[in-house]
Amino acid sequence: MIPQVHVPGRTAEVDFGDVWVIVSGEKLRAKMFAMRLSSSAKAFHQIYMGESQECFLDGHEKAFEAFGGIPAEIRYDNLTSAVTKVLIGRDRMENERFTAFRSHYGFGASYCTPGIKGAHEKGGIEGEVKRARRRYMVPMPKGATLAEINDKLHQRVDADDASRHVAYRKETVEAAFLEERKALKPLVAESFGSAKILFAKVDAKSRVCVRQAFYSVPVSLIGRSVQIALSANEVSISYPCQAGGQSWTSHPSRRLYSRTGSLP
Repeated sequence: MIPQVHVPGRTAEVDFGDVWVIVSGEKLRAKMFAMRLSSSAKAFHQIYMGESQECFLDGHEKAFEAFGGIPAEIRYDNLTSAVTKVLIGRDRMENERFTAFRSHYGFGASYCTPGIKGAHEKGGIEGEVKRARRRYMVPMPKGATLAEINDKLHQRVDADDASRHVAYRKETVEAAFLEERKALKPLVAESFGSAKILFAKVDAKSRVCVRQAFYSVPVSLIGRSVQIALSANEVSISYPCQAGGQSWTSHPSRRLYSRTGSLP
């Protein structure tokens, strides 16, 4: 077998995978975002309660921070957070917000051929998701919060990479990554911000509805329109306060995409 060789810093791959976690004693189905640098095989993982575009963009930003840089190009399948329409060949009509995100961080995107024909085109990240599930999701990770589970996951991955070897390579993943990091594009001064800005009217029960979930606000806002910042894990609602200026109230994002299951 001839091993693949990738130019350091040039390419990475992204995907989501289904996982189960136990948060405060409750078994939940979640999504694991993964980004893998093709040259060193260094990967970043982050667990979310869904795979919305907010989670997708937030995962990128956290991966860039963890890597200390940005790859020149990232490969994807045709997920809707990035692609609105598959055109002829490799051409895609991208989601406008994702195009703005790419422009902000200065990386290119390539997309796999749809269907079974493109199944082999990002085998690196698909294999990484499977490996991470076997290695870190069995038994199911537990924590008081999802943030605690993610912190433990990052620590285990970094500890493993210090001694983990990829087939046909002499150096460890961590040693290869330290070299690849030198070839990554530098981080930008300001983040793009993964939160999506929405507007909603407060109903008669002093609630706003965001993606089929209700969030409470002060009674004085009934009938008024408020601004909402929807991020990967939080919903923040802005409204005028009596003393002038703006006040914010925040709620944990509802688990719209998770499924609970009975614990063994």
